[in-house]
Amino acid sequence: MIVHVPDRSRLRAGDHPRAALFLDRDGVLMEDVHFARSADDVRVLPRTREALDAVRADFALVVVTNQSGLARGFFDEEALAAMHARLDEACALDAFYACPHHPEGAVARWASTCACRKPEPGLLLAAAEAHDLALDRSVMIGDAPRDVEAGRRAGVRSLLLENGHSLFEALEWIR
Repeated sequence: MIVHVPDRSRLRAGDHPRAALFLDRDGVLMEDVHFARSADDVRVLPRTREALDAVRADFALVVVTNQSGLARGFFDEEALAAMHARLDEACALDAFYACPHHPEGAVARWASTCACRKPEPGLLLAAAEAHDLALDRSVMIGDAPRDVEAGRRAGVRSLLLENGHSLFEALEWIR
């Protein structure tokens, strides 16, 4: 698992809501580019910042993302950090939890099964434990059944963001 907590994150100071809004990355916050490989591939979806700002007071904003491109050798940790820095710059997020594993990976250290690759709940559980987040008050939003299943397994209310629907629309459901 790769964790990045931005310097200005509310999680660093412990000054954050105890509930989390767990967000899948590709297809929820940014365009789903098949194996985004660099910060240049980060294209934030319309109204994403506006949607996040509307719930920021009530939720810690935590990205939970499968990034098998690392295991497959499509990009490295430095590129992942640059992509997340670009996304954070646009959205002011509190933390990024990424699973680099894939059982068929080409990079030996990440070529495995794990407890953090969604639909397993490991990313959500690790974030909750590290930052004292209340899972029973938290929400998971994703664009794939594996995201919803990870949330369910972690005991978190979950919402599937289907094609054509925006994060802004989804957040109307949780407010």
